[in-house]
Parts: sequence; C-alpha cells; structure tokens
Amino acid sequence: MLEKTKYFKVACRYFSYLSLFDARDVAEIMQKLGCKPIANLPPPEFGARIGMTGYIAEKDRNLIYIDTDKQVFRVVSFDFVDLFNSLNMLESIINEIKARYNVLPDFYELAWELIIETEKNVLEIFQKQSQKVSLLNDINSELALDFALFGIRLFSGTPNSPKWFDIRIEPNLSKNGRGYHIGVIYRDKDWGEFSEQVMKIPDIIKKLIEQIESV
Repeated sequence: MLEKTKYFKVACRYFSYLSLFDARDVAEIMQKLGCKPIANLPPPEFGARIGMTGYIAEKDRNLIYIDTDKQVFRVVSFDFVDLFNSLNMLESIINEIKARYNVLPDFYELAWELIIETEKNVLEIFQKQSQKVSLLNDINSELALDFALFGIRLFSGTPNSPKWFDIRIEPNLSKNGRGYHIGVIYRDKDWGEFSEQVMKIPDIIKKLIEQIESV
C-alpha cells in the first residue's frame, strides 16, 4: 500500500489571561531557533501588542503557524517522515515560550490527514464487514433498505477536552474506492505521553486496516 500524507500538524495551546503573546516576540524566538521568517510584521509601537494569525516562519520543510489571540502554535508539514523533526521543533518552541512568558501548555495536539492507496476495492470490503454488524442488519430489516458502512470512526476520551483520540477511516472516493481516506486527531495534556503515542499512530492505523480487510 502507498501512503500519501495530505498534511499533518502538531500543535500546542496555552491558556492564560495574563500573558497574551506578541507576534514580534514569537518572531524573535523563531529566529533564535534558526527559522526563516516569512511574515512581514509592523514596526514596534510604544505600549502596543502585535497580534497575528497565520504562518510566521519555516524550517526544514516545516511551517510554523501562530494564533496569538487563541495562544496556539502549530508546526505544519506535508510528509509524515518529518514528524520527529516537527516534534523537536514544537518542543523547542514550548520551552522558549515557557521561559519567556512563565505559562504552561493547556494541551498538545496532532492532526493528520492521509491517503493510503491499494488495489483492493475498499467499498466492497466495508460492505462485507457490514454484514457482521447486528445493529445495521436490524436497521436494514426494519426499513427494508440495504445500508452498508461507509468506513469506521473510533474515539477515546471526551470531545473538546485536553484528552481526546479520534480516528476516521473511509473509502477514498477519488480513486473509485480503491484506497483509504484517513483522518486522525490526538490530544493530550502530558508532553511525554503525547510524543510517545504520536509515534505509535502509524502502526495503529496499519493494524486497524488489517482488521478491516480480514473478511
């Protein structure tokens, strides 16, 4: 199977009413970390804070995105092989922000969208798996219809909370169902647990697809 990452983002959100970030401070941190600035910021004014929403810098195929009002930092890339570098970049940003503003992250998050191409007809695979789902069989019997699963979606945790894991696997209709369109959101408060679990996600997806195809 051929894997193609559409994008992935590793992010960190802070929450502090007392410490609103200034985009010029963030740009200074980015330069300190060896990033190339890509945003044109206005000159400083006395007593004025510069806010920003957008990409502020880049380094090693990673784009750094900030939203100073929501206090979010993201490292964005388009190849999952850059994940280790992206995690290291995010960790460096976190350490600099903690030192400068004396605030702690609210949570860390990975968002990953990818396509896995295969010669198998994934629509047919899900139709066969649908026959094993008693609830779906009951629905079809009650309504005299022939519904089938259009993929699966699994979750763990509580939505809109700092602890959340969400995996969606569907047929890739742009290839007439011969492939998987996959979306992952993983969020955690603890950096060590977050970075460790993120590295396991490709293997989790592989095992899920093996289970889906075991018809």
